[in-house]
Amino acid sequence: MPPAPDITALIAEVETDADSPEPLDRLAAAAAMAADLAGLADRLIGHYVDEARRAGASWADIGTEIGVTKQAAHQGHRARGARPRRRDDVFEGRMRLATDHFKLAVQESHSAATRFGADRVGAEHLLLGVLAVPDSAGAVALANLGVTVAGVESRLGGPAGEGPPASAVHWFAPPAKKVLHHAHRIARRERCRFLGTEHIVMSLTHGEGLATTILHDLGATPDRVDAEVHTSWGHRP
Repeated sequence: MPPAPDITALIAEVETDADSPEPLDRLAAAAAMAADLAGLADRLIGHYVDEARRAGASWADIGTEIGVTKQAAHQGHRARGARPRRRDDVFEGRMRLATDHFKLAVQESHSAATRFGADRVGAEHLLLGVLAVPDSAGAVALANLGVTVAGVESRLGGPAGEGPPASAVHWFAPPAKKVLHHAHRIARRERCRFLGTEHIVMSLTHGEGLATTILHDLGATPDRVDAEVHTSWGHRP
């Protein structure tokens, strides 16, 4: 069995994923990674709990193996099964503030990655995810600036057709992680008590890379997007 990643490797990945070398940005990246690892561990245990139950193991036996009481093993398994298994578990801590539109856009970003034959969700897929939720604040702001799904997809070369199965797309690429981390920071900076698709769009326009270039080319510059979002909130910057 390959060894689990050691602390040195995890620190290196955090420093790569962080928005900047600032301690708070690195802390945000570390928290996201910790949530990701915790979610994977939870699913791993759940998989083998299910297997043990199908093989006839009692809750007492299962509890002994995982170091908890019979009742705790049973209750933990029920809670695990009741919780929707989203691919955005990496951001679970922040998702408490996320709007339904934000969650749906993240889910749609995985569909976009699949359509384009990608094995990771990129920032461009997050952009398509927002546009796939046309009633969301982020999509409305982009629509007001003339940004359309067709316009974005044409600059990406169009979907690849049949891609890997949706279940194969689990991970956010580092640029997409940075977009989501920065969206959360924007929400805090703007003193919002929610995390919405408009924060994703603001993050994208203030970033770098292909998705940002596409938005700027289509006229969705940082100033214009910020103005659209602030107007939708009922005040101007």
